[in-house]
Amino acid sequence: SFEKLGKIIGTAFITKAVVDFGKTSVAASEDARKTFLLLKSTIDVTGASAWTSIDAMTAMSEKLSDATNYSVGQIQSMQTVLLGFKNITGDTFEETADAILDMATVMGMDLKSAAQAVGKALDDPVNGMDSLSRQGFKFSDSQKDMLKNMVATGKQAEAQKIILDELNTTYGNAAKAAQTSFARLEHQMDTLKETVGDMLTPAL
Repeated sequence: SFEKLGKIIGTAFITKAVVDFGKTSVAASEDARKTFLLLKSTIDVTGASAWTSIDAMTAMSEKLSDATNYSVGQIQSMQTVLLGFKNITGDTFEETADAILDMATVMGMDLKSAAQAVGKALDDPVNGMDSLSRQGFKFSDSQKDMLKNMVATGKQAEAQKIILDELNTTYGNAAKAAQTSFARLEHQMDTLKETVGDMLTPAL
């Protein structure tokens, strides 16, 4: 009968939807694991384990994701790139991560490219200031002299703070201001897929 045929077709569609969701969940779980393991490895290889840990980086990525349109995976990939700039450490690292998200949001850049741009500027503050000046950022003569003196006397973090303050003046808080309800829903769905994928992976 048509009723029976309809039930069979309906069941087939539901079964396919469940299978497809399972496949995408496993893929999401594998991608998340690869991103996590690469971040963990980079912490060890770069010597960043002297000032941070994978748990701290994960907590940071989750906090930033909760407040912006970027996923945990995107932020962890950005953290991996930023860890390559070994002069950016401690509290400065988290402030830099914020600046990267803001810059990427305003400029329409992907996070890895933004991490490269900001990372280079902060890793070598003197040349970084010159580079940013050519891009249109305004630094006074007194700021330039102060930054050069800080670098010369080993006050790297304070020199980096001058550049971060200028970036924040231009892009500050953009990533959080741009967050949408749809992005929050996407994050929740990503988490669900990864959780389901973790459960299914051992069975495959």
